[in-house]
Amino acid sequence: MTTDELENKIGFQIGFLLFSEKSTETTIADLKKIAIEFAEQYKNKADKWDALGEKIARCYFDENGDDLSEEESEDIDLGTIGEKAAIAYGWL
Repeated sequence: MTTDELENKIGFQIGFLLFSEKSTETTIADLKKIAIEFAEQYKNKADKWDALGEKIARCYFDENGDDLSEEESEDIDLGTIGEKAAIAYGWL
């Protein structure tokens, strides 16, 4: 949902409230639902970015946040990081 679509949905709900018998409580509940749906799409995207960030971080740091040793990072290169990103985007 784009911000324009969100604005239209909210405007519709407010207009519907003004010209109908619909209760204020019901309209407010509908507006909350619209806002939550809008926010969830960004939360889902943020969660995916966070998960990708964690996977890429494992190419540089261990689970304690310490730098990987040369031996631990020996098989990690930009191709490995690119592959993790491509998988996260669903390209592989």
